[in-house]
Amino acid sequence: MDTIKVGIIGTGGISRAHQKAYTAVGGFEIVAVCDIFKEKSRQAAEEWGVPKKYAFTSYNKMLQMDEIDVVSVCTYNQAHRRPTVAALRAGKHVFCEKPMAATLKDATAMVRAAKESGKILQIGIHSTFSPGLQFARKLVDEGILGDIYYS
Repeated sequence: MDTIKVGIIGTGGISRAHQKAYTAVGGFEIVAVCDIFKEKSRQAAEEWGVPKKYAFTSYNKMLQMDEIDVVSVCTYNQAHRRPTVAALRAGKHVFCEKPMAATLKDATAMVRAAKESGKILQIGIHSTFSPGLQFARKLVDEGILGDIYYS
């Protein structure tokens, strides 16, 4: 299996969890980082073994890197839309930290960009894959609970 190349946008606290997860799972390589603060971007690059020249302050410039397969959007909640939509339009898959967006309008734009690009948009809601939730989904999918009219 090929290594999946990752770019991380936003180098605050939650980005550390993303970096640790990519490292723990294996098969991923963080190849670029971006933060609006140059020093934070450089510091994350140094900590994560990313060459200094791939520490960006503009996610649009980072997204020009052909080698990036997936982008982790780790910005503050109200700033998820723009980098997510830009990454999808640049042909990258996106893993966006929760909550998805601050407004329905932003969330809708993100979903629309994913559909138009044909790329995957995954929101980091860790309970999505919990056994209990998976079992409940199976009950709904198999029609065991009947017609769901309110959730």
